[in-house]
Amino acid sequence: MPGVSYPNPDFNPQVHEERVRRWQASDSDERFRTNYSCLSPSSVILDLGGFNGDFSFRMNAQYGSTCHVFEVHPGWCERIKADARCNEKIIVHPFGLAGSTRQEKLFIVGEGSSTLCDRAGKSDVIDAKLIRALDWFDAELKDLAVDLAKINIEGGEYELLDHMLDAGLTRRLRNIQIQFHEDVIPDASARMSAIHDRLAVTHRLTFQEKFVWENWELR
Repeated sequence: MPGVSYPNPDFNPQVHEERVRRWQASDSDERFRTNYSCLSPSSVILDLGGFNGDFSFRMNAQYGSTCHVFEVHPGWCERIKADARCNEKIIVHPFGLAGSTRQEKLFIVGEGSSTLCDRAGKSDVIDAKLIRALDWFDAELKDLAVDLAKINIEGGEYELLDHMLDAGLTRRLRNIQIQFHEDVIPDASARMSAIHDRLAVTHRLTFQEKFVWENWELR
């Protein structure tokens, strides 16, 4: 946006817009993001960055899977809960997962809200609760495997994935669908490449438009 100084000086909005245009022109959301033959009513999905819950509602309706929705904005959490209409398979968590448990400031810019950058240049700010991912997995999932983790957390994905790789949690994720964000991380390309190298040890890339959406499937 005009007047916003992004943390990544190499970020080129025009290049990003072209990537998004290619993704949308090929109907890739429908062809890839919601198309998983492994999913069933017994599957567990993690929706990290729930926003309005649309992804979880779609996947629950399509596959009957249990969806854990993580959303740090309390108002959006209440909206998801209301829209779920007591659907016990839509479980809303009013916090995000990260590498450590802490409070952060969240800059509110709709679905682009982030703890890393005020993309609007004049955003409202609220407190956001983050929980260490390993602690949540140990407390809530025990040894249960996850068929799909969707991660769209506006720059927080780098920290989270590094932590999950260090802790061995990624080995419990059959599919990891990620939107890497380039604008809010100064060394985004290098950090994304490093995560790719680590994921490739256990997973294989099944689709990708860089800095738009990609999926890694457990080998």
